[in-house]
Amino acid sequence: MDNSITMISVTSNTSQVIAKVLAKVQSTVNNDTLLRTLATNQRAAMKVRIHIDGLDAQDKPIGTYSKSYMTVRTGAYKNAKKTKSGKIKNAGVTSKGKARPMYNRTSDTKVVASLTRQMENDMVVVPTAKGYGIGYNNPENYKKAGYVEATYRKSIFKVSPKERVMLINTAKEIAGQNNA
Repeated sequence: MDNSITMISVTSNTSQVIAKVLAKVQSTVNNDTLLRTLATNQRAAMKVRIHIDGLDAQDKPIGTYSKSYMTVRTGAYKNAKKTKSGKIKNAGVTSKGKARPMYNRTSDTKVVASLTRQMENDMVVVPTAKGYGIGYNNPENYKKAGYVEATYRKSIFKVSPKERVMLINTAKEIAGQNNA
């Protein structure tokens, strides 16, 4: 009987497999960071375009407010109290004796889809199955966005051509940083 031991040599590519898995995980993390950054930048750009500049997704004016809506927006009611310089001091009272709300908005008639600023302040980055999107915490604000688009018959809450260029440039910049 032979008591000699035969050694078997085992080789493994475990380190290569681990390296590939780590690379996939890192690319996912970088992809997530990229998409979140792009969505965050897009949200900021959309807030300015829609709620300050009053532009639709084609970078054209959304529309103009009616004279009656401007009365509500600015508080320029007939019974509003004014300062000596003519500025509105308070918005007066309703027929039921309650004080009218003061929105402190300008007399600019361009549509900016905002009266109380609730809608623009509620615009957030939301995770989706494919990455991130822009949405609202409050479902009522989502309905308002649809109402504004239907009223003015325009695409407003989508990426504009200028924003698309900004997104592409930001993505390139971030990808360049990751390759350095």
